[in-house]
Amino acid sequence: MPDTFTSMKSLLAAIPAKGNYKFEICSEHQSAIKLFAPHGGCIEPGTRSIVRSLARETWDYFIFRGTRKNGKCHETLHVSSECYDEVRCKDMAKKAILAIAIHGRTGEDSRIEVGGGSLSFASDLCEFFQFQGFPAEPAPPVMNGQSPQNFVNLAAQRGIQLELTDGYRRSLFSNYPARPKPNREFDRFIALGRDWLMKTEHLLKTNPTFQQT
Repeated sequence: MPDTFTSMKSLLAAIPAKGNYKFEICSEHQSAIKLFAPHGGCIEPGTRSIVRSLARETWDYFIFRGTRKNGKCHETLHVSSECYDEVRCKDMAKKAILAIAIHGRTGEDSRIEVGGGSLSFASDLCEFFQFQGFPAEPAPPVMNGQSPQNFVNLAAQRGIQLELTDGYRRSLFSNYPARPKPNREFDRFIALGRDWLMKTEHLLKTNPTFQQT
C-alpha cells in the first residue's frame, strides 16, 4: 500500500499531533550507537517497545509513535526511510557512529531481515543472531536498506536496518498487535541484543578506525 505522504515534512504539516502521533527522543547519553523506531506505535506495532527496551539508560534514541485509534494508521503515518526528512531524526543519525533502525513488515513467517549500508556490522549482527538461535537472515535486495537516501546511513559508519515480520513480533508479545505485552522471548531478545550493542559500542569508542571525522 503506497504511503499517503512522500515526506515527513508534508505529513507533519498536514496532520496535527494530538490524537495522531508523538515523538519520543533521548539524546542525553551521547552514545556512539543511536537507535531509531521511525514507525512506532500503531504504525509498526512493537518497534517502539523494542527500541526503548534496548536503549534504556545507555543509548540515545528517536521514536515516532503513531497513536491513532480510528484506523488507517500505517497508511496515514508511514513515510519510507528514503524520504524520512524529519530534522531531529536526521540530525541524530548524523551524530551517530552507527545508526540502527527497527522496522516491522508484513509476513506471518518468523523472520528478522538484517540490512543497511553498514555491511560489516550488519553481517556481524546477523551472524550473532543466528548463533543465538534467532531467525535472522540477510535482507533481500528489494528491502536491503542500503540506499544513501535512507536516513540510517547518515551515520559515520552508516547504518543497520532490521525488518521484523509480523510473525516474529507475534513471538515477542502477547496480545499482538492490539496491545503488545512483552513476554519471555522478548526479554531474551532484548538481553542478547544489548550484549551485542555493548560490545559494539565499546569497539566504536575505542578503535580509532571507527571514529567520526
